[in-house]
Amino acid sequence: MTNAVFLDRDGVINQLVFNPDLGLIDSPLNPSEFTLISGAAEAIKTFNRLGLKVIVVSNQPGIAKGKMSEKLFEEIRQKNEEFACRE
Repeated sequence: MTNAVFLDRDGVINQLVFNPDLGLIDSPLNPSEFTLISGAAEAIKTFNRLGLKVIVVSNQPGIAKGKMSEKLFEEIRQKNEEFACRE
């Protein structure tokens, strides 16, 4: 058995953003809005050093509601990976 930690992406790993067009605080809708929360990368490193797998989960209602395409989500996900590799 492998021990793991499941982390929600939006609001746990990255900051939520205010979308003035929708009047909502929500998930980032484009890569330029994606910003890691201070300490998130270090926390993930600590989990890894402790031998825990880190699994990032995200339900992404923006795709289901048509606010974001799957292609755009993939660009944001890739930016997330770039941050993880740098930290």
